[in-house]
Amino acid sequence: VIFHSVLSRSKETAERVMASMGLDGILTEREGLEPGDSPDDLLADIIAEFGKTEHKVMLVGHDPFISDLASLMIGRSKAALPIKFTTGTLLGADGVAGGSSWALRFYITSKHLERLAPRQVSKNVA
Repeated sequence: VIFHSVLSRSKETAERVMASMGLDGILTEREGLEPGDSPDDLLADIIAEFGKTEHKVMLVGHDPFISDLASLMIGRSKAALPIKFTTGTLLGADGVAGGSSWALRFYITSKHLERLAPRQVSKNVA
């Protein structure tokens, strides 16, 4: 499942990511991924909806929301987040213990993603 914000550029980004990575998925608009939204609320909703399933979820949103969400997921303060998000950055994390903690799986900037051919990227990413 690939969720994008209500803003058109996140849908365009989600479509480009799907195409460049050769992903199949359900592309769905979802509120709560905009710059001023609460990552705590969205993460709780995602865990409640998908935490006990085998579904993989991709979220396409905007900063500072995405940086705040990443900080929350890997248990760091925003100031201590070791990852710099730029437009088009992808971060993958696996939920542990039903989403109470997360393990960083991958971090790909848009520049790195453009260099990868679809056959080079695992379909398990989304």
